[in-house]
Amino acid sequence: MTQLTSYVCCFGDLYPKKHQHIFNQQNIMLGGSSLDEDRKQTLKNAGYILDDDGENISHLNEHFGDLTGMYWVWKNSDAEWPAMAQYRRFWEEPNVMAVVPFNDKTIYMPQPQPWTSVMDQYLQYHGSYGIDRLYEYSLREETKLTHDQVHSLHHVFTMYPYNMLFCHKDLFDKVCTVLFEILFDIYDQQMIQYINETIKTDPYQKRLPAFLTERLLSILYINKKYFFGKDIETKQVDMRWI
Repeated sequence: MTQLTSYVCCFGDLYPKKHQHIFNQQNIMLGGSSLDEDRKQTLKNAGYILDDDGENISHLNEHFGDLTGMYWVWKNSDAEWPAMAQYRRFWEEPNVMAVVPFNDKTIYMPQPQPWTSVMDQYLQYHGSYGIDRLYEYSLREETKLTHDQVHSLHHVFTMYPYNMLFCHKDLFDKVCTVLFEILFDIYDQQMIQYINETIKTDPYQKRLPAFLTERLLSILYINKKYFFGKDIETKQVDMRWI
């Protein structure tokens, strides 16, 4: 049977709240580049992956959050079926087993959360800056993301949260290629300055790129055939929040 490799993102003293036995669970500690050598060795001895091993963006963890774990999996994992999870959010084993055998042309996503609209929800909790940068990016001639796709978030009423997904590694790589190309293009000195100024009064906004990605993934999923190929599908699999 095809086995899922679940990469469980952890941070600081936030360790996995369960160990899954059906999956090949790999715990990955984020922000590894900020840890001292003794702490790193302790974690490695306990079987943890550090997000600053291999090709990585661990130094961006302060702003990118769990995306530094996703990037590590993209660039370093050889798992056939990688899955992104978090220390308190897990894929439910029975729900995952219900979609076996996996389809290598399907992106498996967590259950959506309903909102008045994905755009309204983002603007309410995070302001307009991140969306404005997506609009700017979409107007460049060389980019695949379109203005209409960004604007469509006004008419999308469910969001696929937490930057969690699983799929075949070939498809996982395609998702990450598109996602990080956009993020790296808009994550510039201007955005860093904006974040640093904003967190003086609202520290919650520190992980702006990670919050924006939750909405950007909605665009990629809705337009999956445009971004990843005409035979690509998506399927919901319920996850559990502990």
